[in-house]
Amino acid sequence: MQIEVLGDRYQLQDPIGKGGMATIYRGRDTRMDRVVAVKVLREVYSTDQKFVKRFQQEAKAASALQHPNIVQVYDYGQTDGNYYIVMELVEGTDLRRYLRSRGVLDVDRAIIIAHDVALGLGAAHRRGIVHRDVKPQNVLVGRGGSIKLTDFGIASVYNNINAERLTTTGMTLGTVQYYAPEQAQGEIVSPAADVYALGIVLYEMLTGRTPFDGDTPVAVAMQHIQDAPTPPSQLNPDIPPALEEIILRCLEKVPEMRFRDGSQLARALESLGDSELAETVAGPLTPGHTSVPITYNQIPPRSSVVRQNRASSRFATIIMVLLLSSIVLLSFSAYLNLFHIPFIKGGSTPTAVVTLLDVPDLRGMSYQDAQAKATAIGFQLSPIAGITTGVVSDQNPKPPARAQRGSTIEVKMEPKKIMVPPIQP
Repeated sequence: MQIEVLGDRYQLQDPIGKGGMATIYRGRDTRMDRVVAVKVLREVYSTDQKFVKRFQQEAKAASALQHPNIVQVYDYGQTDGNYYIVMELVEGTDLRRYLRSRGVLDVDRAIIIAHDVALGLGAAHRRGIVHRDVKPQNVLVGRGGSIKLTDFGIASVYNNINAERLTTTGMTLGTVQYYAPEQAQGEIVSPAADVYALGIVLYEMLTGRTPFDGDTPVAVAMQHIQDAPTPPSQLNPDIPPALEEIILRCLEKVPEMRFRDGSQLARALESLGDSELAETVAGPLTPGHTSVPITYNQIPPRSSVVRQNRASSRFATIIMVLLLSSIVLLSFSAYLNLFHIPFIKGGSTPTAVVTLLDVPDLRGMSYQDAQAKATAIGFQLSPIAGITTGVVSDQNPKPPARAQRGSTIEVKMEPKKIMVPPIQP
């Protein structure tokens, strides 16, 4: 495209990025006298109403969102058949190139990036918008330390009963390495799908690879549906157990077992704040750039004074609990001595007998069959999140454990049918 002015206002300069549907230019808003990014739908798609509709959908979805961790959309329109979106220009790079230049990130930096993206997703989810394409290419790392989510090109309104599914004729939407299982099956998705995708991004930042990979998109999609991820600590032993627990919860197959939205995931990452996270992490974005600080300004500050106050508060609480416990024990002892009540020692008091049974293996069964087998032996069954359809994919406790007669076995159900959407060659 030749240099031109769109909307009698936006002067296009050099291209700074290309995607499947559009080219992004550095531009200048002649009316506001500011530098902007202008995303222009490629000419080959500008006559296809499906692509035009999707492009306009992105503009409407993103322009409705105002959040520090989402790229702001200023304007959108069309000039002589050229459809465009005007956005803030983020000087820096995207997370994909950032990871290529840095390799595996340290734990603090990965938490910072994931937390800020989760905050942005939370803002979208509160507006009923699911991004559906969270991946490193759609996370911008600014030179000033900002982390911003961009590209709402396939976003959907998830509370609409007529929401669009993730496939159209001859086309698969999203990037298969970051699919949620329900997304790989072409189902309408909820915010939990974005949580799954961000969990994979966090996994990749800490291990240098995604949890699922294969020779074909279909093979990867099947792994999302069927396979458990390798615990990331096996690939990077520096990952703390609490952080690994968060990652694996993001990657649960059943959406209801994940964090429900970006905001809940952000709060979980904030809960890691009691560890000694760095307030600022510095380093070059890509070769040739100068050192740039990434400030974790979205999480409440943890200065030495704050930590000292917290420690003092915890210590005071522990002392109070110990004092109260001592008072209760002394009072009880005095009561027994006062009324000459002896402690009961063995012999006359019957001892309760606890019967332990072998826990049955219920995996692969329907809920009805699993319930029949468990109750026949002497156990109760409880479905996680109330889901009773599909087959049992996991249980707690699981064999060869033994458990008390009458105790409950929790079972995790997963869909039995496997549907994989058509993959574009």
